[in-house]
Amino acid sequence: MGSTGFSWKLADHPKLPKGKLVAMIVLDGWGEASPDKYNCIHVSETPTMDSLKNLIDLSLFDVYISNELC
Repeated sequence: MGSTGFSWKLADHPKLPKGKLVAMIVLDGWGEASPDKYNCIHVSETPTMDSLKNLIDLSLFDVYISNELC
């Protein structure tokens, strides 16, 4: 392909330090709601997510929760 001058490289983020590992995890369709008998996630067996919640100290991370439509 010819050179168009387009680059996929993103500009440096103004607040995130360079050289740090960053992960963006999107759990589309995963919801945390009141635990009742109508909450599918609460009544289902979710061993992977349960183990991740128990393994990872979320206070070490900036967690953003969005219920907004894109």
